[in-house]
Amino acid sequence: MYTILGSDQQTYGPVDAATVRQWIQSGLANAQTQINVQGASDWVALDTLPEFAGDLGLSTPAAPGTRVAPTQAAAPVEGWDVPKTLGILNIVFGVICGVCQGAGIAGVFTMIASFKSAGGNSEAETILTVALGLMAVAMVLLLMQLISGVGLLMKKKWGRTLAIVFALGFILVGIGDLVMEFVLIPDAMSGSSEEIARNIGHTIGKIVRMIYPVILLVFMTKPEVKRVLS
Repeated sequence: MYTILGSDQQTYGPVDAATVRQWIQSGLANAQTQINVQGASDWVALDTLPEFAGDLGLSTPAAPGTRVAPTQAAAPVEGWDVPKTLGILNIVFGVICGVCQGAGIAGVFTMIASFKSAGGNSEAETILTVALGLMAVAMVLLLMQLISGVGLLMKKKWGRTLAIVFALGFILVGIGDLVMEFVLIPDAMSGSSEEIARNIGHTIGKIVRMIYPVILLVFMTKPEVKRVLS
């Protein structure tokens, strides 16, 4: 079993050799990463252990104290590949939410058309137009989320950049959506108990939608994640 000292000076492990090899392959550990073999008292460079020489591209292990040019590396986060995991989530959420958002946009267009055919309602049409604008921006951001997921899976810097832009943009759109609900729709909390309950549910849903972008933004700004992406 092995314990790794990450670039954030935190220890990760103990883990088996297979996990260490996964960290090497994903760029989370390199030749100069400090490692402790279970039962040993000293920390040594990873390139001094013969069992990992092939994984590091070395024909023979380096002698203790030998300096090898390090490659980009970052500390594992509790043994899981952060860019890969968030890349998969971005793709999944981008597709699912994009389909739902497209259906919502179509529904708003239908509502606007029905108001116009009924003789028009300027206040309702204004609210729906603002909502449609926010939904269109959200649709663009969801497409950006989907593309960023591909970039994160490829461990590309632009994937992280797009993910940050998506997260910030989606949070701002969510805040705008909440403001519209409470400012442009002053009677959101009036009417029957069923209508009030429905409006409360909508508000909670809009707040919950912003949780993942906040989490994504937190992880994308971690220095160890930044160093992994080329």
